[in-house]
Amino acid sequence: MSEKDHLRGASTKRPNVEDLVFKISNTDGIILEYFGPKNFLSNKIIGSTLYSLIGLSNHQELLSLLKQGNSPIVSYLKKQITLESRFYKMKLIETSQEQVLAILEDVTDLVGEKEILLQSEKKFKDVFNSIVDVYYKTNAERKFVIISPSIERISGIKPELFIGKKTSYFIKEEMADEIYEGLEKHGRVEDIRVKVKLADDNQRTFSFNIEAEYDLNKNIIGTNGIIRDITKQELFEQEVIKSEKKFKEIFESISDIYYRSNENGVVQIISPSVEQVTGYKPEEVLGKPESTFHYNKEVQDSMMNHLKEKGNIKNEHGVLIAKNHKLINVSVTSSAYFDDNGEYAGAHGIIRDITKQKKQSRLTRLNKDILEKVAKENDLKEILNFTCLGIEKIFPDMICSVLLYDETNDWLVSGAGPSLPKSYFEAVNEFPVGPSNCSCGTAAYTKELVVVSDIQNDPLWSSAAKLALEANLRACWSVPILSTEQKVLGTFAVYYREVREPLSGELEVVKNIGNLLSIAIESNKN
Repeated sequence: MSEKDHLRGASTKRPNVEDLVFKISNTDGIILEYFGPKNFLSNKIIGSTLYSLIGLSNHQELLSLLKQGNSPIVSYLKKQITLESRFYKMKLIETSQEQVLAILEDVTDLVGEKEILLQSEKKFKDVFNSIVDVYYKTNAERKFVIISPSIERISGIKPELFIGKKTSYFIKEEMADEIYEGLEKHGRVEDIRVKVKLADDNQRTFSFNIEAEYDLNKNIIGTNGIIRDITKQELFEQEVIKSEKKFKEIFESISDIYYRSNENGVVQIISPSVEQVTGYKPEEVLGKPESTFHYNKEVQDSMMNHLKEKGNIKNEHGVLIAKNHKLINVSVTSSAYFDDNGEYAGAHGIIRDITKQKKQSRLTRLNKDILEKVAKENDLKEILNFTCLGIEKIFPDMICSVLLYDETNDWLVSGAGPSLPKSYFEAVNEFPVGPSNCSCGTAAYTKELVVVSDIQNDPLWSSAAKLALEANLRACWSVPILSTEQKVLGTFAVYYREVREPLSGELEVVKNIGNLLSIAIESNKN
């Protein structure tokens, strides 16, 4: 058989431009001729040995490849050869006893595609084995056909034990039926939470997100699903709920006012305590500017400017207008908050009612001033008027009066009443002391505090109710002024223009003033 016949019978595939063809000596492996890209190798090919080019040790090793073929003439190299970063499959053809033809077929593209596929499969397998959540697939009979290894981590059950078993192997059958009903209706279910008691008696919570698979007739033939262990998440959510509930309880029970406003000073959040302090319900305050409730707009503007400039204010004093138009002294502690651009976006803080503290401070100052006047032996009438006006300034609703006791005639005479109507002030002069003689006459008689909240309907005032009502006086509380020897020196009374009960601390103020007037009157007598 000629060389040409050998070639024709040995190979039906024509080498492409990337294939390499070498004619070599059969005795020593020297390359006699080369057919292929001329720039294939930078070194000289003709004269070199083929076995060294393809990474073999000697020519005998190359010749042994001939014995691997399926005929005495043609042999294939089973492993791939790499030359110049490309992959080749080599075919050896013994053309004569002196020469061998070596054809290297370029299979780089095929190897590359296979490598990509293998890498892709490996990557998928790595992801599948390492995912934290559990991926699974079921068939039409609701049996597991695929489940990721992560199921063992969250359940303690090996994945192979799931394969072929129904979903009820993992969750209760009634829950599995409920999930399947949802799939039939909507095609998918999301965040279905199921509590599962595991083999170690630990109860854990799992979230299921499942999607149905359909055949051409829209029948469900299986499902794809994700199982996520949300036990920690659920515990966290429960703690958040508890925290929110606790915050709400605190928010609704605090006596101070918590508020939050936007960049324009419009109230966005207000605590329920606003009603206790101001009389306004929270819904009456929300959406309105803070300035609506501030008595002094300049003070409120100053607070806002300070917040914008410094970022906070601490214990700034202001005055709010209550729903009944009364003024409330408050202390404001607040912090500003800013947007991503550093622009002022609003403020939030605490408003504390300090009206009582303010009144107490002013009362302390008034007591000191009264005692100083007594020590300087000022005129008694001046001291009595100073006391009445001082109390009325601190408590604007009060109308004060002092009656002095005339022991000779057993009656009370006018001492001071700078804010009482003149006609009434003159009418109560020489008022008799007795067990049922209005508030002051009764107080002088019993030497006890007398509180009448409704003059018009109280039997103590039956003899003088008309006189009081004509002067627009509706309530009267009176305390006896007693000497150190417990003798009656007079009475101190406060009137109101509306029917009302005493508020917390008001009676203590009246009693304290009675004691101070006792010092003033006794000093004057001495």
